Amino acid sequence: MRPDQRAAILARSGGNPLFLEQLAARSNGADLPDSLEALVATDIDALNAADRTALRVAAVLGPIFDTAVLLRLTERSAREVHAGPVGRFLEPVDDLITRFRNQTYRDVAYETLSFGRRRDLHGRALSAIEDMAADVEDEADVLSFHALNARDFERCWRY
Repeated sequence: MRPDQRAAILARSGGNPLFLEQLAARSNGADLPDSLEALVATDIDALNAADRTALRVAAVLGPIFDTAVLLRLTERSAREVHAGPVGRFLEPVDDLITRFRNQTYRDVAYETLSFGRRRDLHGRALSAIEDMAADVEDEADVLSFHALNARDFERCWRY
């Protein structure tokens, strides 16, 4: 890498380590993206439709979530989620929990959803968690969050 490219990458990253890493990985002399969010959005858009949908469903579930809920909503296996292209954005915490590797990944995936699609996905998450929970009272905070974002105020009030 030429010194002028290195300087441009350092200046553009603004000290953000993830942005610096992503810019350096893509440094090919072309124009550098203006923001980390633009770069992440480009990466998400490059996924195939099924992977992009799985990532956006994960974003609705939150930064850290029950893996089984994602698998149920996307009809995918844990291997497909963690080892496939989506695994670049998500990582298993343990056998039961998955998280986004970086909050920016989650934020960009979530913000690219239309409000109507967000509402629908929150409603689907709400129903899935209700169906899967041994005791809904143990999941009340998560259920309330999804009910509110699904604009299902009756269920939100219940939890």
